[in-house]
Parts: sequence; structure tokens; C-alpha cells
Amino acid sequence: MSKPTSVEEDLKKSISYQERFGSTEYIFSSYKKLSLASIFDCIVVLDTNVLLIPYTLRSEDVVEIEKVYESLSKRDQLLLPEHVAREFAANKDKKLSELYKTVCDRNISILKIPEAAILKGTNEFKELEQQREQLESVAKSYNFSVKN
Repeated sequence: MSKPTSVEEDLKKSISYQERFGSTEYIFSSYKKLSLASIFDCIVVLDTNVLLIPYTLRSEDVVEIEKVYESLSKRDQLLLPEHVAREFAANKDKKLSELYKTVCDRNISILKIPEAAILKGTNEFKELEQQREQLESVAKSYNFSVKN
């Protein structure tokens, strides 16, 4: 008998999930029952993905996350498993590398203006050439900053 393909395996898993869970209404229903009092009694356990999210967020969002972590930490409701810390340490360089590549890909290139003899002598074309030179100068400075 041949080995099942990944599509067949996925189908079996999907059917198995349907058999195991039937209705999906109750899966998240317990979250609706959380009262404000029970929120202050819970422990929040961080996983690696949560620690890596700030590498893709805006600074305002990171500040908000910091506030939440600080609040949870002050109430002894924040737990960071050692395994998660190690996994984070193993993956953060990859995230930094991806971020660095994204920044480096933001270089600007200014296209040359096509040589057209009929336009060369006009005031509008001279103005366009001057604007392009200024733009190219700013782009070089920007690209230098991106590189750094």
C-alpha cells in the first residue's frame, strides 16, 4: 500500500477534527464568561511568537505591549518559561535579519530622463533636469542612511 499524501493526511485530520469537536460554538465560549475579577486572578504565559511580534510592529504598539507586560509583571501574573526564552534567543537573529533586509530593500532609485533632442532646449525640460538632480541628491543621502 502506498504512503498517504499530505492532502490525504490533511483530509483525515480535518475529518478527525470534525468528529472530535462537532459543534465549534463551545470551543471559545469559556472566554465570554471571564469577568473582570477573574482576569486579575489569571496567569499569562508568553510564548515565543508573542516575544517576536515586536520586530514587526510600530513603536506605538510596542509601547502599549510594554505597558501590559509591566502591569502583569507588577501583579505577578506574567510567566516566561525558560524554554520560551531560549527559543526566542535562537530566533531573534533571524527576525533582525529579516527586518534588516526589509530596510535595505527600501533604497530609492531615480530613473534617468530620456534623451530627446526636441525637448532639450525647452525651459520645462531644463526645470525637469534640475528637479531630477535635486531628487537624485536626496535619494543618495537617503540610500546612504538606509545602508547605515
